[in-house]
Amino acid sequence: MKRVAAEIRSRLEEGLRLQDAVSNESDPLVIEAAQEGGLRAVVSYRRERDSKLREAKLKLVCAEGRPLACEVCTFDFAKTYGDRGRGYIEVHHVTPLHVSGVVQTRLEDLVLLCSNCHRMIHRSGWLRPEELKEMVQE
Repeated sequence: MKRVAAEIRSRLEEGLRLQDAVSNESDPLVIEAAQEGGLRAVVSYRRERDSKLREAKLKLVCAEGRPLACEVCTFDFAKTYGDRGRGYIEVHHVTPLHVSGVVQTRLEDLVLLCSNCHRMIHRSGWLRPEELKEMVQE
């Protein structure tokens, strides 16, 4: 481990970015296996969500005759996974709570997203659903 750490430090001193210094497919320093599964206690804070809002949003969409499908890419879990996917979709808050703090959330503040689009919205910042939709359509 000391040898690997010394090699990484040396690469950083040569001006390589951290990502390039620790990963290179042809490099023997690439990790091929690692021990996982140990327990670790974690203390964190998270913003409260009201699960009743999610259920209300799903009921509203169904009452309007719309499918429970991603509002960005139109993916429908039921069409792909049958009964296992029926009724499943993620519900995303358009305004991030870490920005707004405590706020009154309305159903129109929520959008339906598939897991992939939801992840892309949260990746490296915060995209609005319509911004991601433009990217998907390009």
